[in-house]
Amino acid sequence: MAEWELPAQKMLRKPDPLQDLTTKNMYKSLLQPVDICAELRNQWAEGGGSLIACYKDGKLDPPEPRPCAAVKGTQILVENLFYNSATRKRAFKNPSEEYARMLDVITRYAIQKNNVGFSCKKFGESRADVHTVPTVSRIDTIRAVFGQSVARELIPLHVEVNDSSQCRFKLEGFVSSANYSAKKTTLILFINERLVECSALKKACEAVYAAILPKASKPFLYMSILMPPEDVDVNVHPTKREVSFLNQESLTESVQKAVEEKLLESNSSRTFYTQTVLPGACVRDSEGMEPSQKPPAGSQSQKQPVYKLVRSDEFNPAGRLHAFLQKGASKKDEGVANLAITRRAIRQRKNPSEGVDLTSVQEVLADMNQQVHQGLSEIVKHNSYVGIADDIFVLLQHKTKLYLANIVALSKELVYQQVFRRFAQFQSMRLSSPARLFDILMIALEEEEEAGRWDESDGPKDEIAKLNEDLLVCKAEMLQEYFGMDIDDEGYLHGLPVVLDQHTPDLNRLPQFILALGNNVDWDSEKECFETFAAALADFYCCHPFARQDSPMEDRTAEAAQSPHTRQKRQRVLGEDDQDDGCKTEQEIGVQGERADHSGDEEDNNTGPNNGACCRQPEEKGAVEEKGLEKREEECDGKEGRLRAGSDTLESTATRDWMIQHLWLPSIRLFLKPPAQMAQDGTFVQVACLEKLYKIFERC
Repeated sequence: MAEWELPAQKMLRKPDPLQDLTTKNMYKSLLQPVDICAELRNQWAEGGGSLIACYKDGKLDPPEPRPCAAVKGTQILVENLFYNSATRKRAFKNPSEEYARMLDVITRYAIQKNNVGFSCKKFGESRADVHTVPTVSRIDTIRAVFGQSVARELIPLHVEVNDSSQCRFKLEGFVSSANYSAKKTTLILFINERLVECSALKKACEAVYAAILPKASKPFLYMSILMPPEDVDVNVHPTKREVSFLNQESLTESVQKAVEEKLLESNSSRTFYTQTVLPGACVRDSEGMEPSQKPPAGSQSQKQPVYKLVRSDEFNPAGRLHAFLQKGASKKDEGVANLAITRRAIRQRKNPSEGVDLTSVQEVLADMNQQVHQGLSEIVKHNSYVGIADDIFVLLQHKTKLYLANIVALSKELVYQQVFRRFAQFQSMRLSSPARLFDILMIALEEEEEAGRWDESDGPKDEIAKLNEDLLVCKAEMLQEYFGMDIDDEGYLHGLPVVLDQHTPDLNRLPQFILALGNNVDWDSEKECFETFAAALADFYCCHPFARQDSPMEDRTAEAAQSPHTRQKRQRVLGEDDQDDGCKTEQEIGVQGERADHSGDEEDNNTGPNNGACCRQPEEKGAVEEKGLEKREEECDGKEGRLRAGSDTLESTATRDWMIQHLWLPSIRLFLKPPAQMAQDGTFVQVACLEKLYKIFERC
């Protein structure tokens, strides 16, 4: 275990270590150890298991390391920096600026230490801003960090001077050629393996490029210089970032001359990038034809048959099915504003590393790759969205064929596969307020009782809920480590895993999901445990059919049949809004109508004091008219409720259409590996073929 409690000053017990300092300064020894100025957690493997040690104020808290569940390797986590030093903490600027500074330092050290892998990402983000792989060449590291446009224009630079009367140094690095230009000079300078700056050396290099590059264009420079420590002065600036050299003029002149020679050697050819046509524009000849439409030279014009033309374009709203549906006069779809953000997040998203050391996870991933159906993979990756067919199926077009695709099955398989791809790398979405597992389980059991799937012979509901709660609390550390599901020791749920970016599951299904973790997950076997947990998570996160009023599905009927007590408890535990939003189900409207009819009958039957026809007093004409008006108002209210429910259905359809087109289908195209069983279980059904349709039309 690493020793964190020794300050740097105590390590210099003898004068010998001073000779090993390559920059001749002691400012590093004045820094506080990280375990004193921050909360530190060290996790490592030892003796076939894993231990974790927490440090606070320079001491172990608790005093002994404790065992934990973890993957192979050592992890060091530093949190709450300078929590006990208010002055230094106030010196921090806003988080974005501090993160940009840290990212710049890590980027430069990743190039210098190319034998070490670096990865840096912002808290809460799923994608790393810097990610390099060890044991690769330095030029490959520059390509991974700055891109191919920089790496392909670099020239290796080597300078070595051993003149004791002037300067002694050895330089290794890369400089950009005359074909590269940028708006700002990028100088990555290391002196004796330490990141520094030197304004004199930077100006000398810029003077060389000023005669070659266009006006206001700047170069890219990476230099690593080794020289005697006594020739470096680091006390130029309090931050020790700016340095000066002994015989500085001679050193800058030597470097400047070497850079100029390299540029002259590579200046035999120049490349200029121009843009003659705007992106997306078509170049037409004098006849008004595009190049793709012109026949090849020496051949006759060949027109493509009409029965092979693909007419559907998913980016053209006129080609989609929902363009023919009647649009409600309500509010616009707010999701359109986030279209560009969602597409960018999905397209730029890369699969996380699949290098999990657990054998069971590797076996499941290998089975996924072996069971891929090549024909379905082509359809999944290259299809055009047409529209929604019903609650379960959507219409997809691949080339000249039209398919019905089960979006529920596809989304469930996608979530199942993503669970294993993101294994032990999950981000967590926090609940607005923690929910107690016992209350959630009681809601689920009451729903089971109302649906007729529980009776008294199964045991008391509170005991079942308590057993499941204790089980999940016992497995809380493993759930947090592997799946990002946050459960505290008191049995409160704080967070759920982020399985798919930009997607939040339906919290109305949370009670059934928590109950499934206790009843359906096999906690005894590792591989079966992961598979059954992933299946439960997929059933919770998948694209469920939305609750329409005229749907006969079992789960919607059960939801509509819930008692008021169950609904109020669900709203209280899950934090749902209990205000009436004006959207009611047809069952509720029907019940209200019946109550109104019965109340009207009771009023008619109880108009007289003795409830007898002979004893009924003659009513006044105004009272009769008032009752008639009230009855007509009730009928109008019922019709208005039905119209409002229909408008909500159209809005739900539009929302589901947007989610499928812009969230689920792009993710399915990128990540899903369809198994062979989907070709036989009705997930994909071909409903039309353009060539065959034209044959039928020709006979007609």
